[in-house]
Amino acid sequence: MKRKLIVLVFASVVLLVAFGAAACAENESGSDVRAFDSSWGARVRLLQLDAALERNILDGNAIVDAIRQGNSSVDTSELESILAEMLALDEQVKATVPQSGDEGAQAFVDLKSDAINLTKSFRKEARSLLKEAEIEGLRGQIKEINSERLRQLKDEINATRHEYNADALENALGEAGLSNPGLVDAVRSGEAKWKDVMDYLKGALGNMSREDRKEVIQTLREQDAKKGVFVRAVADKMELKAAERQQERLQERLELADSVNLSESARSKLEGRIEKVGGRIEKIENKTERRITFVQNWTDKHVEKLMVLKGRLLNRTSAKAGRIQGVLDTGNLTDTQTQRLEGRLDKVQNKSENMMDKLDSRIDKVEERGQMMQDRLNGSWHGGGKSDEEDDSAGGED
Repeated sequence: MKRKLIVLVFASVVLLVAFGAAACAENESGSDVRAFDSSWGARVRLLQLDAALERNILDGNAIVDAIRQGNSSVDTSELESILAEMLALDEQVKATVPQSGDEGAQAFVDLKSDAINLTKSFRKEARSLLKEAEIEGLRGQIKEINSERLRQLKDEINATRHEYNADALENALGEAGLSNPGLVDAVRSGEAKWKDVMDYLKGALGNMSREDRKEVIQTLREQDAKKGVFVRAVADKMELKAAERQQERLQERLELADSVNLSESARSKLEGRIEKVGGRIEKIENKTERRITFVQNWTDKHVEKLMVLKGRLLNRTSAKAGRIQGVLDTGNLTDTQTQRLEGRLDKVQNKSENMMDKLDSRIDKVEERGQMMQDRLNGSWHGGGKSDEEDDSAGGED
């Protein structure tokens, strides 16, 4: 059961964009943001949005043509205007440089929000011009629409998704103390299936000691927690910026109150709204502070726990080494017995040193992760993935 749990935790950390494309769905923002932990994930999401817009533009043009054919006197200017704006938005998406971290995620979410709003506006306007029977007929026609560019985008999305998944798998395996370059390459080429990855994990975990498995699941949970903190940090930052912009707009209106002869009642209501938005801003800032405190307490707790383990290990090693040394100090041993005990003493001390080094490494990782999560929450972190320029300078090729 525990092995299955580890596999499930591992699965939540890697291959986040393995199946299904992000179109203009409204309930995908959490998974969208999680993909921005690397420039490959950012590129996948932008390509998927590009493809969704391309599909909507193709469908939209077909709908406009159908409306005109049915009744040439119908005014389709509003639909055409929305399609023109959609086309301009698609150009913005194409021009957006894939960037990991909170800034890249926010830019994408803003673009996707615009795409969703335009799609809604188009559907609403189209429904007002079409009868239900006509809509049903168009659905069948639209499914058959395709383009060479959509096919190219689909291929590019798949290739980029494989790159993202290969990097995510390699990083997660490294965190778990595992390595399988052949499997990583198979994921990168698209040859490996989800089952291949899971089968390897089950086998690798089955060969681990109970202690090692426990350490792996702890590490993977921490990785998943880091991604969760990143998603919440981006969401809070976007909410905070939106509230700050609203407060600025309301403040500007209040400053114009005298020039537009705003009544005392209206002025009072406007001041009340400004105060309310100020309360929202304070609430968001307090929420972020509470999360930072939680992360700090979490870090301190884990470091303290590991320090206790170090103390126990040191005490056990000292006691065991002391007992062996006590026997050696008696001098009532043959040369063979002395050599054997000295060998055991060296083995105990070496094993203790190795375990102490492991614990020190874990303490460093916990502190590093804690600091990274705090940086993400207070907005001073901008992602750890390579930019396209860094990839190129490192000799990478498309």
